[in-house]
Amino acid sequence: MRRAYIAAASAVFALAACSAQVSQRAAGAWEEPGWMAQIRQQREEYDLVFAACLRENGAEPVVIIGGGVAANVPTSSDGLPLPEADNLVDAAMRICDESVPLPPLLTVTFDATAYAQMLDVRDCLIAHGYDVPIPPSQESWMEQGQNGEEQWSAYVAAFWGDWKNSHMAPTISESELAELNKKCPQTAEGGLFPVTAHPAP
Repeated sequence: MRRAYIAAASAVFALAACSAQVSQRAAGAWEEPGWMAQIRQQREEYDLVFAACLRENGAEPVVIIGGGVAANVPTSSDGLPLPEADNLVDAAMRICDESVPLPPLLTVTFDATAYAQMLDVRDCLIAHGYDVPIPPSQESWMEQGQNGEEQWSAYVAAFWGDWKNSHMAPTISESELAELNKKCPQTAEGGLFPVTAHPAP
């Protein structure tokens, strides 16, 4: 247990300074778990292959900041979907989903490992200065996923409050969110959040 010894004659200012130092040590003590570097690499490789597959099948790929690649529905100059555009996109997504397998860390599971990774994401956000509410218990979180419910997400809890607010703008800018997602990559379970997609590289 860490103990702090403060002299009786210390002033309030000194006490405040000590508290600040403790906070800094707590934030600095966090170390990125190894799976985060692995998931960055797996996500990058998977997104490139999936985007190439969509192009090969006539769809325009877009990258989702929270992780993943989707297909953009082609539109006319009036902004209306082109004839048969939905069918083309659906077919391309189906082909690529079947031909490009998800890497291990992006495969959805509802177990103790997935829960621990979700807690790692929360710790990462806190270490970078964001307030994140206390998550549900492991049992409750796993039940959410197994029952098909929206699982508790550190990102959603921190910047939307709840999934019911996911149609609203987050409490930080999209550029900040994108940068933060690089520092604190999300898992496949309860980690995604609704944001604008961007053209794939």
